[in-house]
Amino acid sequence: MSHPKTIGIAGAGPIGAGWAARLLFRGFDIIAYDPWPGAEDRLRAAVDMAWPAMTSLFPDQPRRGNLVFTNDVEAMASRVDFIHEAVSDRIETKRWLYQDLDEYSRRDVVIASSFSDHPVSVLQEECQHPERIVIAHPLSPVYLLPRVELGTGRRTSEAAFSLARKYLQSLDMTVLPLQQAGEVARSFTHETAGSAGGHWAYIADRLADDLEGVAAPERAARRDAVLVDLLKVFVKHGMDGSMVLPASPA
Repeated sequence: MSHPKTIGIAGAGPIGAGWAARLLFRGFDIIAYDPWPGAEDRLRAAVDMAWPAMTSLFPDQPRRGNLVFTNDVEAMASRVDFIHEAVSDRIETKRWLYQDLDEYSRRDVVIASSFSDHPVSVLQEECQHPERIVIAHPLSPVYLLPRVELGTGRRTSEAAFSLARKYLQSLDMTVLPLQQAGEVARSFTHETAGSAGGHWAYIADRLADDLEGVAAPERAARRDAVLVDLLKVFVKHGMDGSMVLPASPA
């Protein structure tokens, strides 16, 4: 298939909203699905909250993508070129969702789980076309931190892995392949301790701890301001910039 242009997001919590913000800022159109009451308002508020930090890093913003919301999984899955799954990690929830995503999406659409306590091979068991299921596990906040683990299941095709890798790189992300098929995507803080990804996760976690008790919107804004300042220093001094941020969004 050609490079994905319209992206589906299943689950509008913090990770799904982070993907949405990162994608919209880079001109991708989004169709987001979440059946929970109030999910659309929370998603749009989260994207708006993320926008100042992204524009601070990249003042020359490209065309903003269009965000469409639906509570109908078929309406999302049937109209997109790539799907980020970011729902609750309850295995029962994931099982029925993957059955629907597999049924309603085109066969060439890659479905990427953003996080899971379950090997991706377990999710593949629910699908008629398991070869297009991968893990794409990002650092949070996704819209600022450009690191993502990319993993496969035992039945994932090389074509799906390659397409997912190229697509994630087009989002200005450094892709870290998991070592073995079927691995569980765990926290960067624990799995990549000592790496740049582990350091960024550690910083974000400590900022969250320091701001405990502060109202959520202010806490996110203050965390983002610190992360943006750190990212700017890395870029300015050329400190492994490929692992932090490129000069501008694609």
